[in-house]
Amino acid sequence: MGLQKTSKFYIFGGLIILGVLLVSYFFINQKEELPIYNPTDFNPELVDPSLQQKTTDHTVSDFKLTNQNGETITQKDYENKIYVVDFFLPAARVFARS
Repeated sequence: MGLQKTSKFYIFGGLIILGVLLVSYFFINQKEELPIYNPTDFNPELVDPSLQQKTTDHTVSDFKLTNQNGETITQKDYENKIYVVDFFLPAARVFARS
């Protein structure tokens, strides 16, 4: 009878350890996705009228810009990376020089 109790103890302990390992694995391997904000998520006064009705899958169009170092930057430079886009008017340079 003592041997049966011991085997049950080992089986129960093994199941507990297996359960803890499985739960830990799922928590460690969880990938949290960043939200995609669409124009309808913002104050309509801040959004271009042509985009105000866009409700899903808003993406940045292909772009080709020159950075402050004179290098050409395109969306390919940021492929598979998270980036925040804020385009502004080139006329802003005039204000920066003053």
